[in-house]
Amino acid sequence: MENGLRDDQYEALMRPLRPTRVAKRSQGGKQLSYLESWDVRAHLIRMFGFCNFDIELTDQHLVDVREYETQDGKPMVEPMWFARVQLTIRSSDGMQLAVYSDASVGSNAGPEYLLAESHDNAIKTATSDALKRCAINLGNQFGLSLYDQGTLNDVIKQTVIKPDSVTETDATPEQEAALAHSLGATSDNGTTSADVPGTDAS
Repeated sequence: MENGLRDDQYEALMRPLRPTRVAKRSQGGKQLSYLESWDVRAHLIRMFGFCNFDIELTDQHLVDVREYETQDGKPMVEPMWFARVQLTIRSSDGMQLAVYSDASVGSNAGPEYLLAESHDNAIKTATSDALKRCAINLGNQFGLSLYDQGTLNDVIKQTVIKPDSVTETDATPEQEAALAHSLGATSDNGTTSADVPGTDAS
């Protein structure tokens, strides 16, 4: 076991993201791919169990409230809330493995008479987005690849540090080559850094 991750947890984190977990929405004329907040929480439970992770809201405050009218004179409000979330991951025996923190601002526009509901939705959006930004540090299973123009392709492929039972032979030659290339051990034409003049292979 390396860094407290069990072998099966490591292997599960390295699997490709299932397309059925990916939601889509249109924004600014573009089609965006993302994971929903409930799915991220469900996958944290699947991966680490009910009691081996913590989600803590460490900061939350109102940024602003925009007031405006629709073209037909209907009064509208758009609250904007800031949220900072901390995600702590623990091993099955309770050892702290990692702590991630990130923040987001969420907004929600609605009729003036639904002001409280608009505030509530803005808070939930900010908190959910901050959690999802924390979780992408756990890799593709938590939506990291989607930040690469919505791709489902594995953007990690392999890691240098692995559980002891995960040997080099568990990775395909293509995966090992991709890892070496992403770490700068090879150039774009496939040569190693030792073969490239002016580079340090150490």
